[in-house]
Amino acid sequence: MVIRLLSHPPEGAVDRFAIRDYNCRESMRVIDEFRNTVHPRWVRFAVGHADIEVGDGETRFVVDGATADALSDAEIGDYRLVPRKRLPWRPPLTLEVRARASHSVDAFRGTAGFGFWNAPGTGVEDAGAPPNAVWFFFNGAESTLRWAPEGPGHGWRAEVINGGTMPGPLMALGRGLLRVPGVRRLLSRAAQGRIQAAAWALDDVDWTAWHTYRLRWTTTEVRFWVDGREVGCFDRPPTVPLGFVAWVDNQRAIVTPDGDLEFGLVAVPQRQWLALEYVRIESGS
Repeated sequence: MVIRLLSHPPEGAVDRFAIRDYNCRESMRVIDEFRNTVHPRWVRFAVGHADIEVGDGETRFVVDGATADALSDAEIGDYRLVPRKRLPWRPPLTLEVRARASHSVDAFRGTAGFGFWNAPGTGVEDAGAPPNAVWFFFNGAESTLRWAPEGPGHGWRAEVINGGTMPGPLMALGRGLLRVPGVRRLLSRAAQGRIQAAAWALDDVDWTAWHTYRLRWTTTEVRFWVDGREVGCFDRPPTVPLGFVAWVDNQRAIVTPDGDLEFGLVAVPQRQWLALEYVRIESGS
């Protein structure tokens, strides 16, 4: 397994390209136009049969030839190197991304997307945490990820997950009990029952074409737009700090409100990618 973890772009790149990060106490603005590099705040991570390709005005997260026995993941983000309680993004904020994918929703495999999450099982502490996310998310038909009973189980969608908080010792105890035969499903159902979530299928959006995706996260609601058209609104948003992530990987999962819980990997024999033209984040207004 090959892991490439780069916390900064090549030396000198920051001065040559359109990369801006404005900080002012309670507000922050990040603009990344991917002109031959990526923003210096992003941790760039690639593992297995995955890579990040940065061209003039476009960055691609690529998985090519992944096998089902090893993780392949390409991503940028700002959540990997800080404790969960110090993740940088809080409401109110606005995210705008221009993006497209290499294959149709039916042909794409694994998971992909962009937005904000709390990395519930990958933090630097780490006993884990309940899931919290505000993002545009894809998972292939080999997975069923349905946090809300009425939500889509796979495909391209706008999604909010509000799992709240839970003390670390309780999370560790729950993880241990999940290994006990006969307890896993009951505990999973109870845990998922406390999660508030909503998702809106973007079946009418051809995600292989360029589209402008936008979300607005405040303390009272989350709203989503595609090319200026509102596609979803939810009035129970996450209240915990989150980190930005954009990625493609070969993961699969089965998560349902009935207590189904299963995780794994899928083979991706084709070369597939998610491309971003720009990322704009503005908080504090």
